[in-house]
Amino acid sequence: MARKHWSDRLNDLAPYRSDCPKVIAWARTQPSLAVAWSKCERADWMVEIAARTIRLQGSVAHRALVLALCACARRALPYVRSYDKTESAVCTTEEWARRKASIEQVQGAYETATESYLDAKSTYDYTYAAADYTVVYATSAGAAVAFYAISSNVTYATSVVCAVAFASDPSSHRRALSRMAVLIREHIPPPSLSTRLTQGS
Repeated sequence: MARKHWSDRLNDLAPYRSDCPKVIAWARTQPSLAVAWSKCERADWMVEIAARTIRLQGSVAHRALVLALCACARRALPYVRSYDKTESAVCTTEEWARRKASIEQVQGAYETATESYLDAKSTYDYTYAAADYTVVYATSAGAAVAFYAISSNVTYATSVVCAVAFASDPSSHRRALSRMAVLIREHIPPPSLSTRLTQGS
């Protein structure tokens, strides 16, 4: 029997997620997870791969990904109008990932960040599309990262990096994703990811 490609395990872990064929197709072109992880310049794809290895909310794997998402979300903070509220959501989520805050505190931070996001969205002015577009997406990143800590939902995980990409570099979505890929590698090294891909976490 032919040996299965490492990317087949991604489908095994989350067969219900059929909305990311590009990630799986790209993974199949890479000889190993370690090579893929070192070469990938799409932070959203890296989050998709890492999130598929998470089995338990609050596990080491889950908390590591949350810290990586927080690092990404911080790239958008300079563009947020309600800086204190949104930054507080990111800080509280980081504290939860380090076991220094409760999930209830993250819930409160999420609700506050969401209010800021809805406010930014409601005041979106198409006359000044670029500036307001940035504010809306930057603020949504703070809310999304806090929600991900609560729900362990991969859809919200990818929304963080996409929101930050649009906010931090509206002229080049791909360039922003490449920069965040570096942050994700700093928080999630290939060895730990390889173990989780094999065993689940």
